[in-house]
Amino acid sequence: MSSTPIELRQICWSDETLASLPVGFIPIDHRHNDRPDWRELWPIRNFVRSHSLRDGVMYGFLSPKFSYKTGLSYEQVEAFIAANRHDEDLAFFSPFWDLSSFALNVFEQGDMFHPRLMETAQLFANEVGLDVDLTQAVTHSGNSIFCNYVVGTCRFWEKWLDLADRLVACADGNAGSASLRALLNQDTRYGEQRLPRKIFVMERLPTLLLLTDPELTASAYDCFRLPPSNTPLNRFFKEAVSCDALKRAHVTSGSPAYLHTYRTLRNSIIH
Repeated sequence: MSSTPIELRQICWSDETLASLPVGFIPIDHRHNDRPDWRELWPIRNFVRSHSLRDGVMYGFLSPKFSYKTGLSYEQVEAFIAANRHDEDLAFFSPFWDLSSFALNVFEQGDMFHPRLMETAQLFANEVGLDVDLTQAVTHSGNSIFCNYVVGTCRFWEKWLDLADRLVACADGNAGSASLRALLNQDTRYGEQRLPRKIFVMERLPTLLLLTDPELTASAYDCFRLPPSNTPLNRFFKEAVSCDALKRAHVTSGSPAYLHTYRTLRNSIIH
């Protein structure tokens, strides 16, 4: 078992979230919320930039919805890392097994809910020199990260910060093309709300790092023990397990047979 110390911080947007801090969590007081257009990227980025993260400690910067969306407590996160970490750079706790299983990757999944997300993320990847074709990338329960539910080492957060800084520069007009800037800042749907598309690129930065940086390693909490989405896809548990297994087998073996079988099964669910 790992004896890695962890520090879980909750981003507190209001008096209510500060007052209802779960046991074990350390608050990040972000009630001033000076850049609401960036949601949690801004307080995470500010913390990582202004603090010296220590080697040997794993840090998480989680929204107040973490416990609601995952059902996990501080003690459960700590116990998972203690029992399952073997020097990995990050551990993550992604709900929504149906969304991650049926989509080829989290960028295709994002496109279903936030049109043109795939295009935007690919333009950003190209801009910052990442060698990845997001239309062909395969993600699965071992590298699909939702909601920034990540607990990582200082090495991981330094890499995340570099990518986050580049994303901010592209969106705020200090780097990149005008077309990329427009796509990042254009509003897209989020339930009944409208949010800039850059938020949904930001949420996929940890997955993008795992896809493009072979030095990074991760341990994943079993997503099938966490809640699904509230979409009709949550009715297909067995099919989701099969799709995820097929994608993992394809990534491991390279055999197109697994990917073909995945697509056939997926297409029988998503018409």
